[in-house]
Order: sequence, then C-alpha cells, then structure tokens
Amino acid sequence: MPALKLPPPPLGPRGRLWVGYSGGCDSAVLLDLLHACGLPVRAVHVHHGLQQPADDWARHCRRFCRMRGIALRVLRVAPDRRHPQGPEAAARAARYAAFVPLLRAGDVLALAHHRDDQAETVLMRALRGCGIAGLGAMRATEPLGEGLLWRPLLAVSRARLREIARERGIDWIEDPHNDDPRYTRAFLRRQVMPLLAAHFPSAPTQLAKLAAHAQGAERLLAQLADEDAARCADGDALDVAALLRLTAERRRNLIYHRWCALGLLPPPQSWYAELERSVLRARGDATPLLVCGDGEVRRHRGRLYLSRRVSN
Repeated sequence: MPALKLPPPPLGPRGRLWVGYSGGCDSAVLLDLLHACGLPVRAVHVHHGLQQPADDWARHCRRFCRMRGIALRVLRVAPDRRHPQGPEAAARAARYAAFVPLLRAGDVLALAHHRDDQAETVLMRALRGCGIAGLGAMRATEPLGEGLLWRPLLAVSRARLREIARERGIDWIEDPHNDDPRYTRAFLRRQVMPLLAAHFPSAPTQLAKLAAHAQGAERLLAQLADEDAARCADGDALDVAALLRLTAERRRNLIYHRWCALGLLPPPQSWYAELERSVLRARGDATPLLVCGDGEVRRHRGRLYLSRRVSN
C-alpha cells in the first residue's frame, strides 16, 4: 500500500504547528508523520483528570515526544461534570477551551480525526435531528481562537492508521471509554457501525461523503443568508417587515446564520415556531423578548435584535 502523504499545513506567517496528542493511535500517527516530514511540530496533551490512569497517559506522551525531540505542552482542565450533553461533550468543550489561548495568529492546531470519526459524527448528529450544518460534521479547516484548526486525516480510515502505526513501530495507549457503550460515540463505534458495515460495506465512506455534500449545501445557505441580510438589515438589527416578506424557510435560514454568528448554539426547531408566533407576528407596539440558551431576541419599534445574554 502506498505511503500516506499529508498535505502541507495551512500555516500563516511565523505560524506554529501544534498537534493535539492524546496518546492514542490516531494522534500518535499524525504527530509521528508530521515530525518525520521535518516540520517543527509542537505537541499538546490535554489532561482531563477524568480517569485513574490520566497521569500515566501524560507520562506516556512525554516519553513519546522526548524520544523524538518534540516539544510537549500538557494542559490540565476540569470538565464540567454537570454539562447538559454529558461527559463526552464536557470533555470536548474543556479541550477546545484550553486550545484557544494556546494559538496565536497564523498558528495551526492539527487534530487526528479520520474518516470513521466523521462517519460516526454524521450518524450521531442525524439521530439527534440536526440540520444541514450539523450533517456537515467536521470540517478540514476551521477557525479556532486566533489560529486555525486543521484535520488532515478526514479521508483516511481508522484501519489504515492502525496499519501505519504497526509499520512504524508506534506505541499507543487505549482509552477504555472508547469501548464503554454508555458513551454515545463508543456505542455507535462498537455496536452500530459494525452492523451497518456488514450490510453496507461502504457505509463509513458514504456517510463521510454525505458530510461533504452537506458542507456544500451549507455554504450555499450561508450565501443566501448574506443576500437576504442585505435586504433586511437595519443597522445592527433586522427590519421585521422585510423579514416577513421572505418565505418562512429563508427567514429561518437568515435568523439561524445571524444567531450562530454570535457564537451561540443553534436553537431547537420549536424555538423558531415560538419566534414566529410571539415575536415576529406580535402587535406592532409590543416589545417581546425570547430567550434561548445564552442568546436572546428582542423586537422593538419594528426591528429585531439578536444578541448574547448579559451575565449578571
């Protein structure tokens, strides 16, 4: 089988290349390959402290990097154990929050998400009833803080990464959570995906293709939202009369993109129905307020204002 060739990292001027390194097989292969290319990589390991062997994993990562002469930063985080979406989401949120202050302008953080991860993400989001943007799952590049997040392995299978690890004599650690069916991703990986693959051998590839199609559709919807915003914008607000001249689908699309541009999580579908009923179609002299998570929508004098909620 031909050697795996990685694309060049999208570094900016004087940018630094970081690699998220958990100690697992996928991130170990990515770190080893980038280092073998002669790139001045820096590894970053997030210590969640959620499992007993977490200190052992950090020591393993230090040893792996020391043998290769790779600088390693260990970041300790404390995931929110009351996170509404569970421990998986809490750990992910803590990781990304720790990565953000690490990155300067021009920096790139490489993560080892691969094709099977992408397929699992698409399936998981579809089962949660997400929209087109959610089905787009993980992007090859996306902004993160002042830098850029880069996933160069999205077209590579998990099995291929295991082969490379064995070929290169790479040692890795296994996270027991990856086999614990109490966690959604582990349940899909160990019990659902094998059943799908038994009847549809190309299921991971096709699900990953679905993500690519959804990303293309989302780009078109974002362009449409920009065009509609040009018709409806009134300063930092949206003109309610102009919004109501749009079709319901375009109105929802515009509000969705404005909402997400504030860094807010997408609202549930029921929220849009309430927005239509109690805000957009309220009496002209009314000043209704509708809250969702960390955001809110106000109507005042014929204008609609979307904003983040101010913490007391």
